[in-house]
Amino acid sequence: MRMRSKIFVLCLCLILTASFFGTSTIVYAIPSKTAHTNTEKTIWWELDGVKDGSSSHNHRSARSFRGWGDEDDPYSAFAVWDDEQYRISKAPVFDLGHGFIEESRGSVAIPDYYFKGDWTTDDAKKAKSKIGQAFKMWGDVMSDRLDLVTGIAFEETTTEADAEIIIYWENIDDYDCGGKWAYGITVTGEPVGTGDGIADIFDLAHAPVIVSSETVYVAGVKKTRDTDYSIDYQIGRIFFETAPATGAAITADYTYYIKPYLKFDSVPPDKLVTVTGEAVGTGDGTKKVFDLAHKPVKEDSQTIYVDQPSPPTYTIDYQAGKITFTTAPDVGAAITADYTYFKSGGKWSFAVDPKTIGADEWHFLSVALHETGHVVGLWHQKDGDLMDPTVGEPRNSDFDCDGKRRYFTKLDEYDIWDGTKWLAPVKDPDPVEAVRDLYSIPKPTVVCTVPEFPFTLPLITSVAMCSYLLIKGKLSRTKQRFSRSKRRE
Repeated sequence: MRMRSKIFVLCLCLILTASFFGTSTIVYAIPSKTAHTNTEKTIWWELDGVKDGSSSHNHRSARSFRGWGDEDDPYSAFAVWDDEQYRISKAPVFDLGHGFIEESRGSVAIPDYYFKGDWTTDDAKKAKSKIGQAFKMWGDVMSDRLDLVTGIAFEETTTEADAEIIIYWENIDDYDCGGKWAYGITVTGEPVGTGDGIADIFDLAHAPVIVSSETVYVAGVKKTRDTDYSIDYQIGRIFFETAPATGAAITADYTYYIKPYLKFDSVPPDKLVTVTGEAVGTGDGTKKVFDLAHKPVKEDSQTIYVDQPSPPTYTIDYQAGKITFTTAPDVGAAITADYTYFKSGGKWSFAVDPKTIGADEWHFLSVALHETGHVVGLWHQKDGDLMDPTVGEPRNSDFDCDGKRRYFTKLDEYDIWDGTKWLAPVKDPDPVEAVRDLYSIPKPTVVCTVPEFPFTLPLITSVAMCSYLLIKGKLSRTKQRFSRSKRRE
């Protein structure tokens, strides 16, 4: 009986020890052919072992990711987090494979977001909370297979220098549906250098360069990547197979990476108003610039009329509502315009349940989930799921985006307003499926990890005490004394 008790206590001690230590997956990004850790610059997961983007996944699904600008698939990928690096590809087929955040490394591997600017107003505070909730929802996506683990997470930092993602709360003052995001700056026609017949290495002015975004020209002739040259995207360095000829001008178009940033409109987007037959002015033979009565103007919504035999061409500044003719309209020529402009009227709703929002209110959580979805690595879609640009817009039809109104409170389910009534919630697994495909790896070996101080000291103390009691038999004698005292009662 004493031996059984000792064995029981020993097992109990081991269980308590395990719970103190915890178990953690030591995670590495392992491609289909060659093993490497997730600290490498690019991670490839290819069924065929060839780094060409033709078979970009080999663990959870057999589908190849559609890349830059493709909005017709259930979801498309154009970026992926590899540790704290945001890997971006503008290739027609996404050619960067996928990544994973190594959970055992904690915040060392997790990308941080930072709220920059003034977030002290009541609405800003509510928005900040919803943005944090949105990031958490993406990070909470779990694997649906026993042989895989899914790893993506984000956390807030209060130090801008430590952030991989910057978030602003400001009046965007443009035509976006509640928020906008960016990650790179495009350069066109940059003079890279001049050939001398000897030098075969040239540096771009900016780095890191987005993978597959560059076009290189020598003497005006487009060169082919991996045939005429190779490029180190991280440092922006071009290596020519043959040195450019003496006097040959080397130029490049490319996009270089900046930290991803999100902007949420502190003054929510405006509704649309159409104007017909507005009298803009009368020509005097010299004046070329005329102002519309309202601004900003919706792009491509305008028709400008000049009452003369050969009306002059014009350009328009949509933000300023300003028309500039190439030649001055004739004396006495009447100038009129039809156009649509944005009128103030929208506001944010921070309600969880979209069915409670007003007709002119934008559902902030839906917009936050959409914009953070871009940070996860997903491109726009047209099939009505979370990455559809129309998500979260007001029920009032007089707003910029068109189509049925969709409101997300979960990544895989949304409520829909069909223009007259609320429909039953719709299940749409696309956002969750996308995360699982982007951030799944084979389930690694489970190992014990030692927690950092101050947890180590009490743990060692408890284990030592258990061992001492077992060895000396004091635990057994204590049990006997307790039993005798119970019998006296």
